[in-house]
Amino acid sequence: MFGLGFPELIIIIVILCILAIPVWLLSKILDKAGFSGWFSLLGIIPIVNIIALWVFAFISWPAEQ
Repeated sequence: MFGLGFPELIIIIVILCILAIPVWLLSKILDKAGFSGWFSLLGIIPIVNIIALWVFAFISWPAEQ
């Protein structure tokens, strides 16, 4: 009655794709800027993502040096 059926699995896969594509794109941008791509995982955590964007906007980037 409360198990996962085929429609629920499709919804889970779609949600994971919706989360994975921006994280992958952000990791590419951070790699080009000289940062580790792992920082892109901060983009999916609420409130932390805003703080991370604020920090990245105002620190000196390694690629500029």
